[in-house]
Amino acid sequence: METSYIVRIIVYVFSWFILLAYIILRILLPILSPSRKPSPAEIQAVIDSIPGLPFLTVTPHDSTECSVCLAEFSESTDLLLRRLPCLHVFHAICIDTWFRQRLTCPFCRSELPPSSSEVHVSVI
Repeated sequence: METSYIVRIIVYVFSWFILLAYIILRILLPILSPSRKPSPAEIQAVIDSIPGLPFLTVTPHDSTECSVCLAEFSESTDLLLRRLPCLHVFHAICIDTWFRQRLTCPFCRSELPPSSSEVHVSVI
């Protein structure tokens, strides 16, 4: 047998292995372990654990726009903001609507359990 023939067989088998792994991870895994929609009590517990902030409390280190509605934070609107435990800031009305579908940060996807009242800050 030629070595090029053996190499082609190895590449062919490896390609099918990669395709099978992709199918298992991307298609079957979400079906087997679907994400659970939060209950109204869990949603309210998370919303109650994160106080509303006025615009003046936003620091220069914070984002300048809400990642949910993509509107910039401004002093001219009277919308409250919420700073999540991961330190990302959003309009309160936007993040409350987001929480009705999933209890994660829209920006970094960190999970927000109902008892999350601690803020963990890492110093770089």
